[in-house]
Amino acid sequence: MDNVKILISNPDFEMVMTDHLVWIVSALNAKEIKNYITGFRGHRRDLENALIHFADDACVIKVEKVNGQPQIIQGFRSITSQYELYYLIDSFGDFVLTDSFRNAISQLNIKDRIESKVSFYDHLIFPFLFSHHTYVERIKRLGKGEVMKYNVKNKRYTTHIVQKLNLTNSNLNVKEAMIKLDQELLSVTNNLINGKNSIANLLSGGIDSTLIQTFLPSYLPSVTIGMDSTELVSEIENAKEASSLLHTNHHEFVLKEEEYFNSLESTIDALGFPPINPHHVLFDAIFKEAPYTTYISGNKAGSLFGENLIKDAYLINKKRTSYHLLKELQMDTENPSGYAVRRFLNSPNLDMVMDVLGENIVQERMVNRLSYVRDRIIVDQNEENKLFAHCELGSMINYFCGDAMSIWRQLAYLNRKTIYSPFVSQRIASISVAIPASKRYFSEEKWEAKYILKELLKRKLPLYNRNKKKGLEEISKAKFCQTVPLHVVNQKYNFPEILETTHRKLVLNPTLETNNIVTALITYAIWQKRILKNPNITIIPGTKVL
Repeated sequence: MDNVKILISNPDFEMVMTDHLVWIVSALNAKEIKNYITGFRGHRRDLENALIHFADDACVIKVEKVNGQPQIIQGFRSITSQYELYYLIDSFGDFVLTDSFRNAISQLNIKDRIESKVSFYDHLIFPFLFSHHTYVERIKRLGKGEVMKYNVKNKRYTTHIVQKLNLTNSNLNVKEAMIKLDQELLSVTNNLINGKNSIANLLSGGIDSTLIQTFLPSYLPSVTIGMDSTELVSEIENAKEASSLLHTNHHEFVLKEEEYFNSLESTIDALGFPPINPHHVLFDAIFKEAPYTTYISGNKAGSLFGENLIKDAYLINKKRTSYHLLKELQMDTENPSGYAVRRFLNSPNLDMVMDVLGENIVQERMVNRLSYVRDRIIVDQNEENKLFAHCELGSMINYFCGDAMSIWRQLAYLNRKTIYSPFVSQRIASISVAIPASKRYFSEEKWEAKYILKELLKRKLPLYNRNKKKGLEEISKAKFCQTVPLHVVNQKYNFPEILETTHRKLVLNPTLETNNIVTALITYAIWQKRILKNPNITIIPGTKVL
């Protein structure tokens, strides 16, 4: 298409073409959407409105053509979507729309790859970027619940929010919620596996992945990815134990610790941007090593039904174990120093980040992230219980800004594979937010978070030990900083020029208090040399170019 490039790397996308329209669909229910579009006989505006509510974990692109040439390009990202849409004007003046950041940056000459200072700040403050900004100024990212419209004639685009998650109808009791959750998890998992021949569940042995396995046919295998380090041994053992109870055909893939640094470089090459959390390397490894083409994960379950931070909040509120944290819980939820905004999905080294970037910059970015989330939810502003309000808002920050699945999908694309999670489905999210916040995340009677999922799993797998100590889900950043050959990093990669010289000693002398910011700086330095300043970045093999 002249003046327009659409680059799709997701191997599971669907397309519908007519004389005047092209629809490109990536979604949990992509085939259903394709059939819906094909069979629709009403007004086009009615179809677009219907798709906003029907498309689940989706990105939908629509191209309007006149005389065979594109005139209007629209992209829609559903409110819970972990699919991405990046858009830019490339170095040749063409409009580019793609689902992969690596594809996007490959369309820019080095001189046009200007680093985003805002995204560098976010890289140090948060575990995931959240806004329209990306690591490169010229590349923008479509927000959740948004529509982007590009006019080919005047070369301008607009974005606006068309979908939100409604948190005001919270009148579903726990018993009814469990019945609905049981039904919808079965329906969603059946939809995921329908028509797919090579599927595996990513089984960690925890509540989320084990529960998902109970909804899958017994013949579907389970896989675990780990590292031969002491931190992750228990995770592998937990997966074995769960597999034994479930009678799955289980496979293990183990990354050697000494191979980690090379694997990190490979992961950054695959993504085209620097992952902040070192755990993503394991997903890159399993997509390369395991033979399956579709993977299922329990990602987002905690955001919907209770994170460990929720349990911490209840403990602080009841036992008064920390005056400082209790004070945060008593603040207004809009306060950037309050529990929800400060504790959920932030750098553990936040005080150190403030020393490096300045408190004003960090506060401003936290307020911006809060606005991003607030713009996407309809919430009862009259919640008087501060504990419940902080737990709900913090969980929504996790749900809307914790985009691990997006990263895993882009890693999978490089191997012509993909990954899904039932908990990314809007149908599951709607059940969660229909439960009152006071009952949604934590049971004071059982004194446990995620108790609704635990109760459901108990019914389906009675022998599962819900109280067992879970292994570390992530690679220890402290250990990563100590074991990664920093002298090699220093010799091979330059410090990010955006970082003040006075703070560079952090990287050379990492401590427990600085490990998170050191990890972020190392990945950023690797990205600068291998991607940002590399003239030979190509699109992902197998990408559909339209």
